[in-house]
Amino acid sequence: MSAPEGVARELLSALDREDWTAAAALIHPGVADKLYAETRERMEYWQRPEGPTAESLQGGYPDMPREVAEYMASKAAAEHADLSSWSSYFPGVASPEEFDALSPLAYLARYLEVADPRNRAREQLQNPSHSDLDQPADEEFLQQMARGPVRSFLGTVFEAEDLAHVTYRITWSTGAEGGVLDHVDILSLREGDGGWKAVGLELNGIPRNMWFWVHMPPLPGGQL
Repeated sequence: MSAPEGVARELLSALDREDWTAAAALIHPGVADKLYAETRERMEYWQRPEGPTAESLQGGYPDMPREVAEYMASKAAAEHADLSSWSSYFPGVASPEEFDALSPLAYLARYLEVADPRNRAREQLQNPSHSDLDQPADEEFLQQMARGPVRSFLGTVFEAEDLAHVTYRITWSTGAEGGVLDHVDILSLREGDGGWKAVGLELNGIPRNMWFWVHMPPLPGGQL
């Protein structure tokens, strides 16, 4: 087994046992820093008392029709006034003060926990009244999601001495026919002073075309 595959197995094992801190420690700190900075930027924007105006929107997008700018500004103002939208925009943190008290690494661990599809499925199963999935087939799908994926490692490709891509198959479904989320994916790792760290990953078996994923593509020269 190659060194990067060993780290990949350790990382995915940490996700499986829901040890978010251990998982975050195996991800390149640049990923945590990027996630933290982008979240802070969104948080500061969300806290602005005035919110975007039609003029500011048209200033950034000169081709935007006035009617569209006014609609988007009014919608943003309504969301801004709705304090309950905080949990939708920033799940896992109750306030800006709580976010400020977290380090980038601690926030990444929190993010991994909140974004984990098993936890989302469990929440929907526990609160069916809040779920749009009310058919037997939908419940079976949620049960499979709550169970989590089964993985089989396929191999490692070295793009460079310090850059490797570990491939593995992910199986969510329990039946022989398979399911829509069964697929093969790649976990990219780069070697640095702290050893091999993940720089691109999916969140526990969910493909990257879905919205909850942390990914920072490796760049030439060992930089992130």
